[in-house]
Amino acid sequence: MFEVNNRIVVNKRDLAIAAAVLGLLCVSAACAVTRPEGDVTAQSTIEGYPAIIEATPQRRQSGNIAWRLFLAEHGARQIEPDLHPILRTPVSLPSELAGRVKLVSGSTELTEESAREALRVFVERQMPILSGRDRTAALSLKDLSLVKFASDASNFSAVYQQMNFGYPISGSLGKLEIAIRRSGELVSLKSLLVPRLDLPRKPQIESTGLAEKMLEREFTYSAIDGRPLTYRVRSIEEVSVKEIVVYSKEETDRMLLYLAYPVEVGRGTTWTIYIDAMTGNEIAVVQNFVT
Repeated sequence: MFEVNNRIVVNKRDLAIAAAVLGLLCVSAACAVTRPEGDVTAQSTIEGYPAIIEATPQRRQSGNIAWRLFLAEHGARQIEPDLHPILRTPVSLPSELAGRVKLVSGSTELTEESAREALRVFVERQMPILSGRDRTAALSLKDLSLVKFASDASNFSAVYQQMNFGYPISGSLGKLEIAIRRSGELVSLKSLLVPRLDLPRKPQIESTGLAEKMLEREFTYSAIDGRPLTYRVRSIEEVSVKEIVVYSKEETDRMLLYLAYPVEVGRGTTWTIYIDAMTGNEIAVVQNFVT
């Protein structure tokens, strides 16, 4: 490349070099495009799907702030929390706090009715810590349903199920478990609530034909004595396609949420294959028995 009469003149050799460099840059850029970690077949090209919860510094900070505010509100000293690494919700109540956080004032023993009300108020008030987010992004009480309430000589216990996705959440995710003494003190707390996320309202893949695809599928497992065994699906009667669920796949620093068909196969020894209801890809295989 040289200058003639104030004009830039480019020779053929320079053009060839520039084209080669540009080609290398394009290849490098393509290689730099990141794709989600984990099983590639479980990903999709649908924008914003699957929904992803990442263990970002902001999420960690929000969870820690919510915890400190919770302790300050109840006049407790700062105690290290036991928070889920991604959700930043309390997965247990530190032993130092058991019996030291009172949900109600006064010394009157709670009745079943007043215990339910005390728990309702507590959940509503402490939703930022229970859902791991600041108050502007937390869940609300209407997102939960009380699915179990029990009592014994000492305590009342309650289990809430998250219901805001339109489909049930599989496994232990989406549950909130609380126990309080009859005198109103908190004795245990475990929250695996999922923050507000956008998931598709309807599947793109129908369940028709999923059972047939499992025929002749072979699974390997171990006998009690360690011997390798195999199980082959021989008939359609060994396959049961369940209703759609929200299925979570947890990785090192993030959690992916899918709409999935659980397909249970086997007799006696069973496995559940989760099929993406949006793409038809296989997300995971779960063995339903211990070997």
